[in-house]
Amino acid sequence: MAALAVQLVRLPAPELAVLRLGEELYAARARRGRPFGVRAADVLGELDGYRFVPHYPDLRASRAEAAVRPLREQGAAELGARLSAGGTGAELAAPFPPMTIEGAPVVVGASAWTTGYDELDQGERHIRGEVVRHLDALAAGATVLDPACSTGACLEAIVKSRDDVTAVGIDASPVMIERARQRAPLDAATLRLGDARRPLGLRVALCVCRCLQHQVVTRADADAILDACVAALEPEGTLVVTGFTPLYHLREDFEARGLDVRQTVAFDEDSGMLFPFYRAIAAGRSHS
Repeated sequence: MAALAVQLVRLPAPELAVLRLGEELYAARARRGRPFGVRAADVLGELDGYRFVPHYPDLRASRAEAAVRPLREQGAAELGARLSAGGTGAELAAPFPPMTIEGAPVVVGASAWTTGYDELDQGERHIRGEVVRHLDALAAGATVLDPACSTGACLEAIVKSRDDVTAVGIDASPVMIERARQRAPLDAATLRLGDARRPLGLRVALCVCRCLQHQVVTRADADAILDACVAALEPEGTLVVTGFTPLYHLREDFEARGLDVRQTVAFDEDSGMLFPFYRAIAAGRSHS
C-alpha cells in the first residue's frame, strides 16, 4: 500500500493552528479576518512533526518544521462529524505567537482596542453567547468579574441573563470604562480603572477573562493576569478564559494552578466554528 504523502510545513500563528483530539494532533488553518477558530474544512491533516518536541505545549515556543499527513477521505468525514458535534474532547492552540524580526512579541497597541470597539463587540458575539450558557449555576447575589471589561459588552450580556448577580468590571483604559458606563444595564455594576496584572482585591464566583491573547498582552503579562484571576476565585469559583485571537494558555497551564478544567473549546453553530473556551473550577469544587 502506497504511503501517504507528507508535507513539511512551518506553523506560524495565527495562520495555522493545532487541534488536539485526545492523543491525536491535527494541523488546521486559522484564517485571518475572523475570530480565531477552525471549521471542519480548515483541518489540513494529521500532525506528525510534533514528535520533534517533547510535549504538545512546547509547540508554542518551537520553530521546528512539522510534518502533516493529508487526511484520508473517510478520516476527513469522521473528523468533520466530531467537530460539528461540538468538538467534545478537543483543544485548539496556535503554537507560535507572532514575533518581530528581532524576536519581540507582537502586541497590538491599546489605541487599536479603544477606537475599534464596535468591531470588537461584533466579533465577540459567539463568546458572549457561550458565557451566558453557563450562568445557571451561579447563586443569587454572586459576584461576577471581567478583569479587562473593555466596552462592557460581556458584562452587559451577563447582567441581562442574570440580573440578580453583582457585576464588577475593571479596565486599564479610561475610554473603555466610560464606554461601559454608558450601557444602561450596567447602572448597578461596579466599573473602575485597574491593572489586572495586580492583585484584584476581590473574591468572585465567576471570572470571565478575554484578554489573555497573543495580540493583546505579552506572555509575561498573560501569566500575571491569569494568576491574579485564579487568586480572586472563591472555593468552587469558575474561571472562563476565551478570546477572538489565539490564547497563550492550554489545559496544562490551568491544571498547574490547581484548577479542574471542565471545557476547552466551544462550538458556534451559526458559523460552524470551533473556538477556544476554557472553563475551569477552583480547588474544593463540587459542581459540574
